[in-house]
Amino acid sequence: MGWRLRLVGAGLAAAAVAGGLPMVVDGTAPQSTSNAPLMVGINEAVSVPLRLMIKDRMSDATVDAHHKADAIETARLGARVVRMHSAGHPGLAYDQWLARGRSFDVTDRWLRIVQEQGIDVVMMISPWPGNQTAEHTKAYSLSDPDGYSAFVKAAVERYDGDGVDDMEGLRAGVVAWEVDNEPDLKNTLPPKGQAGFDPVNFCTPTQYADMLVKTAAWIRAADPDAVVLNGGFFRPMTGPGKTYMEAVFRQPGTVDAIDALNLHIYFHDPKDIDRFDAAVEAGRRYAPGKPVWITETSLSIEPGDAAAEVAQAEFMVQLIARALRLDVKAVFWHSLVDPPLSAAARRKGPGMTATSLLRTTESGQLEEKPAAVAFKRMVALLDGAKGPVEVNGTSVRLGDAWLAPDGRWSWQGPEATVERARDGAPQTPTRSGEVWRVSSDAAVIIRPSR
Repeated sequence: MGWRLRLVGAGLAAAAVAGGLPMVVDGTAPQSTSNAPLMVGINEAVSVPLRLMIKDRMSDATVDAHHKADAIETARLGARVVRMHSAGHPGLAYDQWLARGRSFDVTDRWLRIVQEQGIDVVMMISPWPGNQTAEHTKAYSLSDPDGYSAFVKAAVERYDGDGVDDMEGLRAGVVAWEVDNEPDLKNTLPPKGQAGFDPVNFCTPTQYADMLVKTAAWIRAADPDAVVLNGGFFRPMTGPGKTYMEAVFRQPGTVDAIDALNLHIYFHDPKDIDRFDAAVEAGRRYAPGKPVWITETSLSIEPGDAAAEVAQAEFMVQLIARALRLDVKAVFWHSLVDPPLSAAARRKGPGMTATSLLRTTESGQLEEKPAAVAFKRMVALLDGAKGPVEVNGTSVRLGDAWLAPDGRWSWQGPEATVERARDGAPQTPTRSGEVWRVSSDAAVIIRPSR
């Protein structure tokens, strides 16, 4: 039998050096994931809120300038992929397309700007905008299935990158197609401003499953090689979320309709990180055999709290380590830029106003939060990995580096370079006889000394 890598902190005392990388062994084979490291992106990184477009009466040129600025920042942070949400601008929903005179020009302009920065795209497609859907329709069923089908096929053909009827200037086909957004949320909460609306019969599991199966079939009619995702389930780790998800995948054809299972996992307390494992486990139970993507995740913090910002950065590292250990294939952080810190935001407390990688100062300038530094470092770590990911308890090996989220490592042999994972701060190992040890209160990266 081969060797299984393991931490002394997990209870071992034997150590060895293999491939130039310090490690601890216990005599069994290491676990390995089947594919390359996960894809890390940003959700809605390149977007302008519709309310601001309307309020400020933005011209096309102004909107494009905002998109370009976002795309440049996204590329600078190292993100290789973004998720386009149909609820924001530019959107790609059937009723939006009809309102634009059956034109794809708005989406074309956005996609050119994104691809100019070398960024790939996960595209959401749906009959209506992906959030607050009940503001656009009173019934979650297609009144014009032929028209919607034609729209889906035309959009996929335009953006699939096969050289046939592609958008002019398309540099690459979209990475994946996501069918609508958070169906379980539509089924449990009324839209804002519609307190009298009862969502219990809106976007039921049966209705969403029907929409998913039909849309997936029309996507593949235009591109047989397309990657199709379900609309991300909003609460996959809760009882109601699990019940909804199970009911969707009980419907005929739904598991086969998707190429990957799509989940959303939000956190308000870093101590709740085990919810990540619970959500992934639940999803795999109901859609067995499907790769798992997380297209929305973040940790909400108090706006303007410096200590909380550091905790958010550390949480990101812990999240990436878990995604690698659980063989999750994609993680999209929400989102790029926090809005300006207002008195109202301070009163509101933790929420979606402080989940991003960058903050906006009162003067309108963008500043990196500690989470941005952690994001860049995790992307670089993943980019440098060669071969499969090896799993060692809670720790993972990528290329010539180990990411130890519990901050502890021990080895026998030459000294290694140890740094705090979230910001690169050097960590000093200690030596006792032939054994080196590092113990930190934060995740660390261990590399062989050069």
